[in-house]
Amino acid sequence: MTYRFLTLTLLMAVGTGATHAMAGTVSLERTALDEGNVVALLESTSQYHVDAMREVIMGRHPSGHHLSRWESLEVAMRDAPVARMEYHYELDGMPQTRIYHAFAGQPLSATADAIFTGESPLSTPPLMDSGDFTVESPEPGPSTRPVIHGMDRIDEQDDIYYADLPEGNVRARVLSSEGSVLTPFDVEGAQGALDAEFKAMRAIERDIVEGLVPRGGRIAGMIGGSACASCQHVMERMAETYDVDIRVTQVFGNLPPSRQRALLSTGGARFKGPLLVDAQSGRPILAKDILAASRQVQVNQALTPQAMESSRHTPWIRRSFRLGPQPERTGRTDGGSERSSRRPSGDPDEQLSREC
Repeated sequence: MTYRFLTLTLLMAVGTGATHAMAGTVSLERTALDEGNVVALLESTSQYHVDAMREVIMGRHPSGHHLSRWESLEVAMRDAPVARMEYHYELDGMPQTRIYHAFAGQPLSATADAIFTGESPLSTPPLMDSGDFTVESPEPGPSTRPVIHGMDRIDEQDDIYYADLPEGNVRARVLSSEGSVLTPFDVEGAQGALDAEFKAMRAIERDIVEGLVPRGGRIAGMIGGSACASCQHVMERMAETYDVDIRVTQVFGNLPPSRQRALLSTGGARFKGPLLVDAQSGRPILAKDILAASRQVQVNQALTPQAMESSRHTPWIRRSFRLGPQPERTGRTDGGSERSSRRPSGDPDEQLSREC
């Protein structure tokens, strides 16, 4: 069941002297159970980035590395938030959709460099590497903008690792703030400019400004967590400035207590350790748990020394590296669907008209 979390209706005119009084709306909803296409579509977005990181490592860091560095890579690729935003609009009276896939954090090549060449492989690399970038830290507040020098150029070069994206699908990367009305800010130590939701909104804004898509469309999005204050502010500005209606589904990790009690009391669910699972099959039923397990499978299939060796036929340094039992060659997940280390489940070309 999907629950309405927050609805914000913006009625301000855009700028002084604007000729229209209407603006878009922002609706943030939440889902806890694995219903609809939310988890499957976020898996698809995650797979694109896992595949891209695989290409990064094969091209930039082909040698064997210590276990701790692979563990850092696993954490980075499994836990970074992902966002998928579908921009719906009309062209010559025909409905069109452009899909934006975003992955939180610094460019993948910078992440890989920090993990495999950094000084400390025992922990996940920091979000920013001061040796590569300089950041002007803003004062708190939505009117300020962090300026990240050079990261947009590095991330642009990473486009070569996304060459397999189907037509109509876009990798949302770090973009220059030039010409943008979207102003992210840092929240609780995290950089708003590197949030997955912000990258997606900024990419849509760029395409509107450059005339690739018209203003006044509709965004149907989903994120693998909850939107922070910075991203909510950016969505409001996006709706206000470009007359875009925005509806984003957030994946929450807990059911409302009344709903959970009802499932437990009727025998529809039970606890298996800390996980809420289906009473009959024993499989997780919360969307967040299912997404986390699927992303772990993606990493196991594509970003381990064994996976690299099987594709390149290149010897890797074998130590005691082991993430757990290797998945079957079919890549079958707990849900029974098949996953490929090179292709997300389902053909995104067939999903262009789907909404979260």
